[in-house]
Formats: sequence, C-alpha cells, structure tokens
Amino acid sequence: MNAFKYNEDLLHYIWRFRKYDQLDLRTVDGQKVKISHPGFHNHHAGPDFLDARVTIGDTQWAGHIEIHKNSSDWLYHRHQNDPAYKNVVLHVVYHNDRDIAYDHGKSIACLELKNRTDQSLFQKYNEIMFNANWIPCASYFDQVSDIKKKMWIERLVSERLMSKADRIQNLLKASKNDWDSVCYKMMAQYLGQKTNGDAFLRLLEQTSLEILLKHKTNVFQLEAILFGQSGMLNQQDEYAIKLEKEYNFFQKKYSLEKMNAVEWKFAKMRPSSFPTLRIAQLAVLISTQGRIFQKILDQGLYLKELSLQWSVECSDYWNTHYRFGKESKFRTKKIGEKSLQILMINGVCPLLFAYGEARDSQKHKDHALEILQSCKAESNGIIKKWSEHKIDIGDATVTQALLQLKNEYCDQFRCLECAIGFDVMGR
Repeated sequence: MNAFKYNEDLLHYIWRFRKYDQLDLRTVDGQKVKISHPGFHNHHAGPDFLDARVTIGDTQWAGHIEIHKNSSDWLYHRHQNDPAYKNVVLHVVYHNDRDIAYDHGKSIACLELKNRTDQSLFQKYNEIMFNANWIPCASYFDQVSDIKKKMWIERLVSERLMSKADRIQNLLKASKNDWDSVCYKMMAQYLGQKTNGDAFLRLLEQTSLEILLKHKTNVFQLEAILFGQSGMLNQQDEYAIKLEKEYNFFQKKYSLEKMNAVEWKFAKMRPSSFPTLRIAQLAVLISTQGRIFQKILDQGLYLKELSLQWSVECSDYWNTHYRFGKESKFRTKKIGEKSLQILMINGVCPLLFAYGEARDSQKHKDHALEILQSCKAESNGIIKKWSEHKIDIGDATVTQALLQLKNEYCDQFRCLECAIGFDVMGR
C-alpha cells in the first residue's frame, strides 16, 4: 500500500495527464478499458471529469469520471444520494476496497491505479507539498526554464485582472451598474490600503455618490458628509465642530447612517496614510473630478497624466494636521506618486479590464495591460522574496502576476494547476 501522503488532486493529475501504465487496462472485474478522452476537469460541484469517452468491454460510453483514493469514498461522500453522479461511467480509484453499485443495484465499473502508478511520482509530490519552504517548489524552482516561467507569468497577469474584474462585477450589481460609484469605491479602498481598505469601502457603500456629487463644488460640505459618515467627528477642535454641525444637517436631510469610529485604524501607520488625511484627499478628488470613470475611458490615463489630474491639495486645515485636534508642521498634503501608482495598478487597470469584459471590448482590456506595463514594479515583502529566485521583475505586469502566483497557487498548494509545478512534477 502507498506509504506516501497524497490527496485526490494528485490522482486528478495522474488521470488527466495519463501518468499511469496504460497497457492492457482492465476494470477490477476484468473488463478491458480503452480511454479515448479522459474528460474535462470539473472544478465545481459534481463528478471530477465531465464528458469522457471510454470503452468498457465492447461498449462505448460517453459520460463522467469520478476519482477517489478509495472506492468506499463514494459512500463516504454520499454520491449514492446525489443525482449528479448517475451519469458516472467509470469510477477511478487508487485502491479498490469495496464494490460500489448504482442505486438500481448494478455495479459501477471501477479502474484501480494502485499497481499502475510510479511511486517516484508520489515521492516528488510529497517533497513539494509537505515542506516548510516559502513556496512549495523552492528546491526545484530555479530548474524550470525562463521561457516557461515567462509564459506562465503572462497568463497569470490576465488571470489576476480577470479575478478583479469578477469582483468589480459584484460591486456593479450592488451599485446599480454605476461605474463612477464603483470607481470611487475601488480608489477609496486602495487609498485606505490593507489596514483601512474595508472601512473605506463601507464608507462609500453607506454614502451615495449621488449625494456627494450634489455638493462637489463645496469641499467643506464634502468633508462634512464623509467625516460625519466615518464616525470620526467628536468635537476634537473648532474645525471638527464646524464639520459636525454641517453633517448633522445633512444627516437629517438624507437620512444618513454613520459608521462606528472604532472601524478606523491609526496604529503603526505613517501619518501620510492616516485615514483622516485620505478622507480629506478623497473629498478633494470628488470635488475636482466629479464623474471620473468616463474621463478614464476618454483620456486613457497614464501615470504622468494621472499625477497632474489627481495629485490635488487638501483643504487648508490639513496643511497643519494629519488628524483632528493634533496640530503638525505645515505641509501641503497631496496624493503621492506611490499612492497614485497603487491606484493605477489596483484601481484603474482592473476597472478598464472589467469594462472591456462587460462590453466585449478587447481594446479596453489591451489598454489595461498597456497601462500596467507603464507602471513601475511594485515593492513589497512578497516581491522581494520572489527576486531571490532571479526573476526579471521589469514592470507591474510581472509583480501582479507574482502576487497572483504566491497568493492563489503557492499559498493554496495548487501546485498541480500551476505550469511551474507541472514542470517540476514531470522531472
């Protein structure tokens, strides 16, 4: 019996890429088996492989394949009670420990792989999947050709944009298909960074963009609404008192429901990233840009143009404050170039890509990739670790791809779905 640890993902890999002895295939009851097509890997509910083509004995079948470590897992997973499994034509298992039948009593054809798979495959799988390395394949990563890595990276950047586009579609539904509203939500979330991103998203979910646009010519009123909604106005100084008085009027007028101030975090943050300052910058951005998304579509913004349009100064109060009630040295507060690049990479590019998906416009999707290529490579802990593996990190397309690789493949141990992991397993 196999002494190595493994799961069904490995068996899926073995089946999909025919990594088993195919000579004289037979079911456990002796019928000849011919695999014309292993089926299409199903990542959703239901059988593991769909629309396979197999011949069992003298009968050709078109149906589904279910794969288990042990045949008894069929019962353990309660497939006998699920109509989705009635079209399974072949049960592929590593170990056949009991006969499994359809609900009408006829046995399900079963193919056992135990004596048909190379044990070195299981050994390699264990070396990759069960170690303490930063990435599972760290010991083999440098052996994979640069061409294969580059091709996988090119695919991953599109995959990352696609996953963000899916999230944007969900935001669109919640925002009644208002692209401007979603644009500001995305921008606010990334202005808030990881620490306050969710709080910023809630702020704009609870504060209609239509209300804010009604007051776009008055930054003080925008600040009053946004800071009032944030829950951070508690009479800390004269300016906060004025904002709160203004907010109280708008709260009644628009039936606004404010947040709890405890949702905002200041600890271990640079003053330039304090949520108070970011809200003040957002107020000026709304005031100067108004309905912003159409401008992005029309102008095709790049970082240089974005710096000129979005790097706006906050109201005078913030020249000497980073938060209410605490005066600081005079300094004009703008959205810096690094923050603008974050907005471009995580806000503008995914929005353009999502718009291209929604409108079936390759032009907009290509434009999103072009903008990403114009952005400098990001610098963070994950990218610094990747640089140790001698990857050419030229621009933001590469860093976005590497973030996708680490977060969605390496950390999830999806090595058998990764082109690099696939290459390693084949060595």
